[in-house]
Amino acid sequence: MGPDQTSRNAVPDLMGADGIWHHTPGPRAESPADGHALVETDPEPMTPEPSLEPIAPHDDAFVALYEATFPAWEREPTPRVLARLDAGRYRGERLTDPEGRIAGFYVVDVPPGLGCTVLTFLAIAPGWRGGGLGVRLATAAARRFATEGPGAWLVVEAEPRPARLYARCGFRRLALDYRVPHYDDPAATQAMALMVHPRQQWATAIPGATVARWVRQAFIDGYGLAAGDPRLTGQLERIPERVRIEDAELRSI
Repeated sequence: MGPDQTSRNAVPDLMGADGIWHHTPGPRAESPADGHALVETDPEPMTPEPSLEPIAPHDDAFVALYEATFPAWEREPTPRVLARLDAGRYRGERLTDPEGRIAGFYVVDVPPGLGCTVLTFLAIAPGWRGGGLGVRLATAAARRFATEGPGAWLVVEAEPRPARLYARCGFRRLALDYRVPHYDDPAATQAMALMVHPRQQWATAIPGATVARWVRQAFIDGYGLAAGDPRLTGQLERIPERVRIEDAELRSI
């Protein structure tokens, strides 16, 4: 956002609906009509923000939004998601509006012994998109990770548009050719960004062996691949000895 855009957002009453800046009149004496004008021009009350609360076991609204948001190729089987939520391996929160309807959610995975936490799912209900709730949920997940962990890194796979959202929340992309398998096709892959957020402080790179452990876990335990699946072996071959974190030096200033 450039300086001009920032200043315009700060004083929007100076710019007309036509996008042109207009001069405002100078001070004048009050008139009897002013009170009426204030009543007429008062903004409508703002809709209360949804509140953040834990995802309850077998939450039907969560299931409906999850299944409606993620296409078949990247949708983990619902029964397994619910089982892992019940077992405490998956941990999540939902945004609930004042009428009790779900506005969005995030779910993190805490794989045993992996040394990282994975931001597995984040979704916003259609009527709430574009209002900043994605940033709110990603930030909530990062704060939860900072206080609870485990591990040194919060990891997320992201397509281009979500990747931009995560970048605004402090995540940084690994310099890695990363392609995830499809759930519904035994041969297909999808290019994604593999992004990280530190629990304490930034590094400029992560050992390739650490990233390889994350990838094996995701592909075998998450996507259900066999250890010898060429999509897994091919991805492991694309991991360098040290994986650079893009723009990490900016985060440490």
